[in-house]
Parts: sequence; structure tokens; C-alpha cells
Amino acid sequence: MIDRIFTLTLTFAILIGSTLAIGADFFAPQTVTHHAKAVTVLPRVVITGSVTPDTKLASDDTSRATRAQ
Repeated sequence: MIDRIFTLTLTFAILIGSTLAIGADFFAPQTVTHHAKAVTVLPRVVITGSVTPDTKLASDDTSRATRAQ
């Protein structure tokens, strides 16, 4: 009998504690911080070339290659 009371008390204590923690975080004053984000700008790349009709661009030689997915 005492184990059922203990389990019930522990369950409601955790429920109340988590509700208070979420409520405290929800109503906490919001601070705005501006962090400088690192942005990298890469130079533009121009690719030139030609492809002949008999050139294989990509091939899959695994056993799953013939299976439709």
C-alpha cells in the first residue's frame, strides 16, 4: 500500500515541478543578444567542358542498381 502512495506522490511531484519549470521559463524576461555570425563568401566558379554522348556521367554497379526504388 505504501508503494502505491509513494508512486502517486512522486508522480504528482514531478508533474508539478516540471509545470513550474516550464512556466518560469515561459515568463522569464527575454534578453536579446546579437551574436556575430561567421559568414564565408566564396568566389564564383565557372565550369566549362563538354560531354560526349557515350560518356558515363554516373553509374551504379551495386546489386541494388536494378531494383526500382
